[in-house]
Amino acid sequence: MRFLYAIEKGIFVDWKTLMLAQLLTPNAKQPKAPNPSTHFSSIVVTFAANYWIEMISFFKALHVVGFVSWFAGLFYLVRIFVYHAEAFRQPEEERRILVGQYRLMEGRVYRIIAQPAMYITWIAGLLMLVVDYAGIDRRAYFIGGTPGWLYVKLGLLMGLTVYHWYCGKLQRLGASGDQLPSSFQLRLLNEVPTLFLVSISFVAVFGKAGTLHYGYLAAGMILFAALVGGGAWAYKKYRRDKA
Repeated sequence: MRFLYAIEKGIFVDWKTLMLAQLLTPNAKQPKAPNPSTHFSSIVVTFAANYWIEMISFFKALHVVGFVSWFAGLFYLVRIFVYHAEAFRQPEEERRILVGQYRLMEGRVYRIIAQPAMYITWIAGLLMLVVDYAGIDRRAYFIGGTPGWLYVKLGLLMGLTVYHWYCGKLQRLGASGDQLPSSFQLRLLNEVPTLFLVSISFVAVFGKAGTLHYGYLAAGMILFAALVGGGAWAYKKYRRDKA
């Protein structure tokens, strides 16, 4: 009972110390220990208050692992789509072998890498926010940094999730034998995660630090998209002239 009382008050001592204190002060009035069943929530809050840093760090590490794996899967998946689309230009025998192999690779990358990584990213990130909101007083992710940065990041993650679902649609389209978009369209599609990667990283770092300027962010992303698109068109012209 004394042990439960100590936990309730946030005094984490071992049972030997409690027994020694009772022997030395046998006539002292002891506080009434709370009912564990009715004070379980208080114990959980006390635990969270003392270990919130470790919990947030753990979920943050999982979030980063999922985030990196998710982008790796999406970049690789759409690159396979490009090769899949270009395989239809090959002779019949080569096309049959290549298309079959690409279909197999697309399914495995999407289901084994990209899909689980997306779940890990979302679940770990949301748990990190739950611990921050419920476990500490300052709630750094909600009231700290540049106003609205967290909601901008969540909006970008939702956009990336829609892109992920569209890639799943293309994977099923290719698996069913239907024609994929052109290789040039798929090359442009393969650059979309780059825009999300850059924007989410800048929002997360500068937003939490309180130095994020949305105007600069928007201008930078427009410029970056223009450079990527211009590079894709230049590469297309180079391949056409080379052929």
